[in-house]
Amino acid sequence: MAKLFAYLSAIFLLGFGSCTSSVDHSEKIGSLQSLQTELLRAEDDFGQINFEETKAMFGRIEADLKAVQESYEGDMSFKLAKKLSDYREVTKMVKDFPRRYARIKSEIERTKGQLGGLERALTAKATVDSKGNEITPEYVERMYNQEQKVASSLINEIDEMCAKLKSAQTRYTDMLPQVTPILDSLGINSPE
Repeated sequence: MAKLFAYLSAIFLLGFGSCTSSVDHSEKIGSLQSLQTELLRAEDDFGQINFEETKAMFGRIEADLKAVQESYEGDMSFKLAKKLSDYREVTKMVKDFPRRYARIKSEIERTKGQLGGLERALTAKATVDSKGNEITPEYVERMYNQEQKVASSLINEIDEMCAKLKSAQTRYTDMLPQVTPILDSLGINSPE
């Protein structure tokens, strides 16, 4: 029985050894963990965006400007045109917000999965990926660089969107009291 156990243990170790790599990826694993932490921070910031409120803000600006365009008659003074132009600029700070928001939300999940999957493969010292590709040092370098680039780009995009939305909200709050009298003078009932 002891010989059988020793024999089975040897087969198991040989089999397991053939499925694992002896290459040390601890530096890449640490870097992937840092990227994941940074992505979680960015995801938390992204989660602070109130999608419905922000969408409504941009929608209100568009509706107000459309109503002014349809209701205003005659020549517009430079001062009035400037105020309306400044109001429109708020919508340009984060163009196509709903589509970009949905894409980023989806990309966060995909990127978390990719970073986690690569980290798990390196930690397990896997020799093949989920598609059967051999995991060589070159493969690791290529995949690491690709995922690092995608994650860094996504994190920067999230940070930029959050900063621009904060500026857009501030600008909107500043512009609304200037635009409301214009809307009132045209009989446009803009919701509060």
